[in-house]
Amino acid sequence: MQNIVEAVELKYRSIQVSASLEFQDFFNDLVDNDFKSLPSKMRYFAAAVPDSFHKHLFPKSSLHIAHSSYALHWLSKVPKEVGNQNSSTWNKCKIYCSKTIKEIKEAYFAQFKEDLNRFLNARATEIVGRGLAVFQLAGLRSKWEISAKKESFNLPLHRPSVEKFKMVVE
Repeated sequence: MQNIVEAVELKYRSIQVSASLEFQDFFNDLVDNDFKSLPSKMRYFAAAVPDSFHKHLFPKSSLHIAHSSYALHWLSKVPKEVGNQNSSTWNKCKIYCSKTIKEIKEAYFAQFKEDLNRFLNARATEIVGRGLAVFQLAGLRSKWEISAKKESFNLPLHRPSVEKFKMVVE
């Protein structure tokens, strides 16, 4: 946020706007977050908005910039079918969707699509005309890219036996 404040102030100084600028920043997280990580010294007003980002949080056309940093991979809920032991999509002994069967991946992707659409529609109504939305995502590379890199990847790691370790030390 501090970088945005400085950039806007610099822009307005360069066009010689004399009015002092005031900024309001809304931090959002789930209700049980204590928001202790808010900066203590700020050049802007800050407010905490405790609720899910998957729904509308602000009045229509009230945000000039919306920013989400590494949060959109969090789903609003676990897909129902992956918890059903009688389903082909039961995610037995796993806590999230990783290298798994096609139906489980599809269930998670369906939930992701639903959640992302809800998120984008909410932000679209909240952002002013010509506003800015910035989203940082934790994602995966394509399968081809992963395969090509995996074939040439080696960890610089060696776990010797106790005997081998002793041999080197002696």
